[in-house]
Amino acid sequence: MVLSNKESVIWSYDKHTKTTGLLMHYLGISIRDVKRTNYKFVDAYLGDMNNPREGNNLLLRFTPNKELIVKFDLLLKLYSGKEHYMIDDDVVVIFPIGNKYDKDVERFKNGEYSKLNKHRIEYLFGDDDIRYHICVKSEELKERLEDELGIIVTDDMELGPKPNPEKEILNYAVGRIPKGSWPDSNIS
Repeated sequence: MVLSNKESVIWSYDKHTKTTGLLMHYLGISIRDVKRTNYKFVDAYLGDMNNPREGNNLLLRFTPNKELIVKFDLLLKLYSGKEHYMIDDDVVVIFPIGNKYDKDVERFKNGEYSKLNKHRIEYLFGDDDIRYHICVKSEELKERLEDELGIIVTDDMELGPKPNPEKEILNYAVGRIPKGSWPDSNIS
């Protein structure tokens, strides 16, 4: 059982998707070097409604700094060999997610954070990070949820809400797809 987005007061959406907040780090994709280009990281997504691909892919969206000369070649050198495309003035770089992580990506999509590799979670996030507490199902977070939500958290419950496809899929997230036309998705 997974907490719904409505029930969660713990890990809600703010500036970035949960794909950026957890999955990108989990897969070992860094955007630190992008600061040397004239592009700003916008967000990461699990797919693009208008540009479907086979298998699991992570899409990173960058926007150019309009005040500087755009160094598109430098951005692509950092991510050499990666397919990319444009949305308006933004660049979307595609990272195919290897078979090694397919199960973990599906667990992420289903909000089954406690089934992710614990050693990797402990390596990436310290015990002062909410993502750590969600993924290891800490007693501290269980108690906090029980107090704040007035519920009993059972052992079969996940402590964070499932990722919302409306925020995690690119063209839906940027408002290009009307809500009424949300097609079937790999995200369940």
